[in-house]
Amino acid sequence: MTHLYCQRYFTITRENAIADFKTYKWIINLPWEFITSENYPKTIEVMNFVYFNLNGQLDIGVSCHASFNYDSPENDQMICFSTYGNMTPKHFNINKNITRIEIWFKDYKGKSIFPVGLWDEYFILELNLHY
Repeated sequence: MTHLYCQRYFTITRENAIADFKTYKWIINLPWEFITSENYPKTIEVMNFVYFNLNGQLDIGVSCHASFNYDSPENDQMICFSTYGNMTPKHFNINKNITRIEIWFKDYKGKSIFPVGLWDEYFILELNLHY
Protein backbone atom coordinates (compact mmCIF):
# COMPACT_ATOMS: atom_id res chain seq x y z
CA MET A 1 0.00 0.00 0.00
CA THR A 2 1.38 3.39 -0.96
CA HIS A 3 1.10 6.28 1.46
CA LEU A 4 0.70 9.75 0.12
CA TYR A 5 2.78 12.14 2.23
CA CYS A 6 2.13 15.84 2.50
CA GLN A 7 4.42 18.62 3.58
CA ARG A 8 3.89 22.05 5.04
CA TYR A 9 6.29 24.91 5.62
CA PHE A 10 5.81 26.15 9.20
CA THR A 11 7.42 29.32 10.57
CA ILE A 12 7.52 29.80 14.33
CA THR A 13 7.94 33.25 15.89
CA ARG A 14 6.91 34.73 19.20
CA GLU A 15 3.63 35.78 17.55
CA ASN A 16 2.42 32.18 17.15
CA ALA A 17 4.08 30.71 20.25
CA ILE A 18 2.85 30.81 23.84
CA ALA A 19 5.38 31.89 26.47
CA ASP A 20 5.57 29.70 29.57
CA PHE A 21 7.21 31.88 32.21
CA LYS A 22 7.51 28.98 34.68
CA THR A 23 9.57 26.68 32.45
CA TYR A 24 11.21 29.35 30.22
CA LYS A 25 9.90 27.53 27.16
CA TRP A 26 7.76 28.48 24.19
CA ILE A 27 4.76 26.25 23.42
CA ILE A 28 3.64 25.83 19.81
CA ASN A 29 0.49 24.04 18.70
CA LEU A 30 1.10 22.00 15.58
CA PRO A 31 -1.15 22.33 12.51
CA TRP A 32 -4.26 20.17 12.55
CA GLU A 33 -3.23 18.34 9.36
CA PHE A 34 0.03 17.20 10.97
CA ILE A 35 -1.71 16.08 14.17
CA THR A 36 -4.41 14.04 12.45
CA SER A 37 -2.26 12.45 9.75
CA GLU A 38 -1.96 8.68 10.11
CA ASN A 39 1.26 8.49 8.11
CA TYR A 40 4.26 7.40 10.17
CA PRO A 41 6.97 8.26 10.65
CA LYS A 42 6.18 11.92 10.46
CA THR A 43 9.20 14.16 10.06
CA ILE A 44 10.04 17.62 11.34
CA GLU A 45 12.78 19.19 9.25
CA VAL A 46 14.60 22.20 10.75
CA MET A 47 15.37 24.57 7.88
CA ASN A 48 16.67 27.71 9.58
CA PHE A 49 16.90 29.47 12.94
CA VAL A 50 17.73 33.09 13.70
CA TYR A 51 17.70 34.84 17.07
CA PHE A 52 17.85 38.61 17.55
CA ASN A 53 18.94 40.24 20.82
CA LEU A 54 17.66 43.39 22.56
CA ASN A 55 19.50 45.66 20.11
CA GLY A 56 18.00 43.93 17.08
CA GLN A 57 21.33 42.28 16.25
CA LEU A 58 21.58 38.68 15.15
CA ASP A 59 22.89 36.59 18.05
CA ILE A 60 25.00 33.74 16.68
CA GLY A 61 25.84 31.92 19.93
CA VAL A 62 22.25 30.91 20.71
CA SER A 63 21.20 27.27 20.56
CA CYS A 64 17.64 26.11 19.99
CA HIS A 65 16.30 23.06 21.83
CA ALA A 66 13.03 21.24 21.14
CA SER A 67 10.83 18.63 22.75
CA PHE A 68 10.60 16.67 19.48
CA ASN A 69 14.30 15.73 19.55
CA TYR A 70 13.99 12.36 21.29
CA ASP A 71 17.37 11.07 20.11
CA SER A 72 19.76 13.22 22.09
CA PRO A 73 18.91 13.74 25.75
CA GLU A 74 22.65 14.00 26.49
CA ASN A 75 22.82 17.41 24.80
CA ASP A 76 19.52 18.68 26.24
CA GLN A 77 17.54 18.11 23.05
CA MET A 78 19.48 20.69 21.03
CA ILE A 79 18.41 20.93 17.39
CA CYS A 80 20.51 23.79 15.98
CA PHE A 81 22.47 27.01 16.49
CA SER A 82 21.35 30.39 15.18
CA THR A 83 22.75 31.25 11.75
CA TYR A 84 23.26 34.18 9.40
CA GLY A 85 21.40 32.43 6.62
CA ASN A 86 20.39 29.00 5.49
CA MET A 87 21.69 25.96 7.31
CA THR A 88 21.89 22.31 6.36
CA PRO A 89 18.42 20.95 7.16
CA LYS A 90 18.15 18.49 10.04
CA HIS A 91 15.48 15.79 10.07
CA PHE A 92 13.75 14.43 13.17
CA ASN A 93 11.44 11.41 12.88
CA ILE A 94 8.29 11.60 14.96
CA ASN A 95 7.00 8.13 15.78
CA LYS A 96 4.28 9.13 18.21
CA ASN A 97 1.26 11.35 18.11
CA ILE A 98 2.12 14.87 19.28
CA THR A 99 -0.16 17.90 19.23
CA ARG A 100 2.32 20.54 20.28
CA ILE A 101 6.02 21.13 20.71
CA GLU A 102 8.09 23.11 23.17
CA ILE A 103 11.20 25.06 22.23
CA TRP A 104 13.72 26.87 24.41
CA PHE A 105 16.97 28.75 23.93
CA LYS A 106 20.37 28.85 25.58
CA ASP A 107 23.29 31.24 25.22
CA TYR A 108 26.86 30.18 24.39
CA LYS A 109 27.49 29.42 28.10
CA GLY A 110 24.51 27.04 28.29
CA LYS A 111 22.34 29.45 30.30
CA SER A 112 18.62 29.58 29.48
CA ILE A 113 17.46 32.69 27.62
CA PHE A 114 13.96 34.03 28.07
CA PRO A 115 12.67 37.55 27.43
CA VAL A 116 12.01 39.73 30.46
CA GLY A 117 9.76 42.14 28.59
CA LEU A 118 7.15 41.49 25.98
CA TRP A 119 9.34 42.40 22.98
CA ASP A 120 12.88 41.97 24.31
CA GLU A 121 14.15 39.31 21.93
CA TYR A 122 12.86 37.91 18.66
CA PHE A 123 13.32 34.54 16.98
CA ILE A 124 12.37 32.82 13.74
CA LEU A 125 12.42 29.02 13.51
CA GLU A 126 11.61 27.64 10.07
CA LEU A 127 10.36 24.07 9.87
CA ASN A 128 9.16 21.80 7.09
CA LEU A 129 6.60 19.29 8.34
CA HIS A 130 6.25 15.98 6.48
CA TYR A 131 3.15 13.97 7.28
